[in-house]
Amino acid sequence: MKLKLSGHETFYPREHWLLRGSRWIGKQNSEYPTDELGVGINMVKSIRYWVNAFGLDRDKEENLFGESEWMSHLFKHDPDLDKPATAFLLHYRLLAEENCPTTWKWFFSYSDLISFDKENFMRSYKDWLRDTFPNQKYSERTLENDFQVLTGMYADTNKTDLFYTSQFADCNLIKYNSHTKRFLRVQNPHINIHILLLTLLQFKFRHFPESSSIDLETCKHYDDFPLRVFRIDSDVLFEQWNHIHRTIEKKIHFERTAGMKNLLFNKLSISELMNEIYQTQSKESLVLF
Repeated sequence: MKLKLSGHETFYPREHWLLRGSRWIGKQNSEYPTDELGVGINMVKSIRYWVNAFGLDRDKEENLFGESEWMSHLFKHDPDLDKPATAFLLHYRLLAEENCPTTWKWFFSYSDLISFDKENFMRSYKDWLRDTFPNQKYSERTLENDFQVLTGMYADTNKTDLFYTSQFADCNLIKYNSHTKRFLRVQNPHINIHILLLTLLQFKFRHFPESSSIDLETCKHYDDFPLRVFRIDSDVLFEQWNHIHRTIEKKIHFERTAGMKNLLFNKLSISELMNEIYQTQSKESLVLF
C-alpha cells in the first residue's frame, strides 16, 4: 500500500464529474479543459484526480476482475452514472483500486470508528499512519482536508447548496448529526443484495480467478473484501437470501461447514447481476436490509 494523501484540491467528486471527467480524459487533444468542463483550474485538477482514483481513465480493454465487461454493462444501464445503484458500485470500485486515497482506504477498510467527531477521527487516523507508514511525513492540514472531503462526500454536510451535491451521500454509509456535531459509520447499511453479490463476484475474480467459491471467513482479512468495505455482517447478508431473484439463486449457493462460510458461484456472470440490479431499481427501492 502506498501513502496517497490530498491531491483532490479539497473537492469531493460532484454530480457528473466522473462521467464528464472520464470523457474529457479520453480525448486526445483537449487544450482548454476549464472551458470544456465548465469549472476552474483547481476543479479540473480535482476531476482528474478522482477519475484516476476510481480507475475510470484506464484502457477499456483491461480485464481487472471483469473490468471490461463490468464497465460496458455499467454504461449500458446507466450512461449518466447517476443512478443510486451506481453510487454503491463506484464506492466499492474506489476502495478496490490501487489508487484509492489512503484516508478512504483506512476509514472504510481498517478503522473501527463508529460514532466519531473530527478529533476522534484525527487521533485514530494518525495512530494508524504512524504504525503503517513510520517513515512518511505529512502535515496536519493535509489530514484535516482529507477528513473534510471524505465526510462531505458521504455524509452530505452541504445540503443547503445544490452545487455541492454528492451522489455518494445517498448511500447512507455515514450519517451526520448537526446537533451533536458527530458522525456515524452505519453498520449493515441498506444495500440491494444483488449489488453485494456483484462486488463479491468481482472480488473473486480479483483474488481467486480460478476458484468457483470463496470462504467469507478467510476473505474478511482482505482490505477490499466487500462485506468489510460496506461493514456488513455475513449473517445479515444471508438473512436476505430470499430477496435474491430466482434466476440468480440457481447460480449461487451458500454453505456452512466446520466453521467455514463458503459462497459458491455456478457460472454466475457479471452481466446477469447487472441486469438484475438495474431492473430491480426500475421497479422498487434498493433498500432491502
